[in-house]
Amino acid sequence: MTHYIKDAQLPDCTLCKNTRVKMVGEVAYRCPCTKRGTPLLRFLDTTVGRMYHSANLDTLTGLDDHQTKLLQHADKFVKWWEPSRKGLYLWSENTGNGKSLIAAAILNKIGLPSQAIEASVLWDAMRSCYDSDEPQQRYMNVASFVPALLLDDLGMGSSEKTDEWLTDILNARIEKGLLTIITSNLHPSKIKAVSDRCLSRILAHTHPLQVKNTRDWRVALKPYMNP
Repeated sequence: MTHYIKDAQLPDCTLCKNTRVKMVGEVAYRCPCTKRGTPLLRFLDTTVGRMYHSANLDTLTGLDDHQTKLLQHADKFVKWWEPSRKGLYLWSENTGNGKSLIAAAILNKIGLPSQAIEASVLWDAMRSCYDSDEPQQRYMNVASFVPALLLDDLGMGSSEKTDEWLTDILNARIEKGLLTIITSNLHPSKIKAVSDRCLSRILAHTHPLQVKNTRDWRVALKPYMNP
């Protein structure tokens, strides 16, 4: 997954070769190089698991019938998507069944400059700007204008304020016809604190697709995926 960072890049690192991960056996640790740069750069370089950065739709195989059908949907989405068309809202009441993984694989296959952001991390970063000199708009700009956005785990830490932020982000993305993929454990109509105004924009900009499989791609593929 190609990070979309307009201000600057984190410095080159010979230790991790710019993967921003230091491997010790099979355990991945955040490389010390990510501690350099502005708060915005560190935020962008550490969201969503490292394995998703190399998620590959071409190498994923279905572990059950539901996953096979989901891969077929993903292939069709990549083939027919173009700017101004709807994105995806991947949801399932089950956790750990590969929603984020398949979303990242789709973005990697499409190949647009993209950014994966955990919704709760984005909201926390936005709130932290109230007590710092970091401009809140810089975080909003990334979520609003990156060509392809994965907003992960929507519903975590939602409030009236996050509803307002999400509405503004979706308004900007709808106006520009930008690709948005959202993952959640809830159907959009069930997310607490999401207003009718925000819900209408989610449904106008994304196609809800329920992920029904119960098998965990992450566990199966972790030994074979690059961090």
